[in-house]
Amino acid sequence: MIVADGDGVVAVPREFAYDVYSFAKKELDNDKVSRRKLYDLMGWEYDETVR
Repeated sequence: MIVADGDGVVAVPREFAYDVYSFAKKELDNDKVSRRKLYDLMGWEYDETVR
């Protein structure tokens, strides 16, 4: 499988696709939490990167 996002592209063997998805989802969720904290600290309104 070929997977792409705003940061890049990666080829993932099908047998590892679910594991890669699970890891990537956790990373995304953690990133959103970190961004929310930063936005709150800076007094910024939330955008699509923190929802």
